[in-house]
Amino acid sequence: MVNAAGEVALLPALVRAELTLRLTQALDDQLFHTTERASEAATSQDYQVMLALALGHAIWVHDRYVEQLSDDDIDEYYTADDARWEEYSAGVIAEVPASYRAIRVVAQRLGPMFIEALSEEGRELVEHAFTNDLPAALDQVSLPAGKYLRRDRLEAVTAPPGPLAAEVELSNQMGPFGLYLLLSTGQPATDALTAADGWGNDRYTAYVLDGRVCVDVHVVADSRDDADRLENGFNAWARARPPVADALVARRGTDLYATACDPGADADQPVPTAEAIDHYLGRAQEIEWRSDYSGNPALAECVAVTLYASYLFDDESSDYWTAADGIEQDCLDAV
Repeated sequence: MVNAAGEVALLPALVRAELTLRLTQALDDQLFHTTERASEAATSQDYQVMLALALGHAIWVHDRYVEQLSDDDIDEYYTADDARWEEYSAGVIAEVPASYRAIRVVAQRLGPMFIEALSEEGRELVEHAFTNDLPAALDQVSLPAGKYLRRDRLEAVTAPPGPLAAEVELSNQMGPFGLYLLLSTGQPATDALTAADGWGNDRYTAYVLDGRVCVDVHVVADSRDDADRLENGFNAWARARPPVADALVARRGTDLYATACDPGADADQPVPTAEAIDHYLGRAQEIEWRSDYSGNPALAECVAVTLYASYLFDDESSDYWTAADGIEQDCLDAV
């Protein structure tokens, strides 16, 4: 059914591609128990990593399947896919805030890139990622060469206890993508992305105090330089909050602390934009494309990280594609 093509195909190209994706998910679940492991995840990062692997591998197989379709099937597939996207846009994009959509889909957008990078290094690494070498957090998925293949271990972190008089509601991880979204409300996306790459670990605690919902977060940076960038990012975020939010920032070495309270529905404050989200996800797409094109994930990552730390892609006056050639040569010398 899946491999049939042309006039003998009983299913439309879009349905065959979707079936390929679902079958891959089912096989991965049988082999690696991905659904069970996701449901039993101890933290949000454990959960996001399992989604990135399970959905990412299935989407990667789906995309390889689409690439080998005939020209007629390709036209049929993209015509149907465009219609599906328009329906999705009308029903979801117009109604759901950009940051919420992004948090829901970030794992499946990073996953295919991660699988592509590992596949270029050796297909056995994909199985290892599912079994005995699971990524620890989305930062290792988002930068597979620099943070996974050359392992960037999680830093030790403690959850903020919450004030004595507060009613603690929950404690969990924000993660590197959540941190990026926060920083992007006070900084250009280029600076926020570079700073968020220095995430080493975090815990946040949400609580109710005097009838207000507040959150305290403790972020540990990978290094002192990363802590400098994160401190600048947190300070910019705090300045962008309305005074009623009572936003505060503190630092001790590589440990960053921030707190803020709900300013209320009538407060005016910046929120993550679709452009900032596209910047983060666009870098992942750049790494995937360059890994496939060059067969060298470390080179792909070097170019993409440098490019997306330097240019905002909504700036039409920037000749970043010409700059990319120079960046690629520098990265060739470096890797």
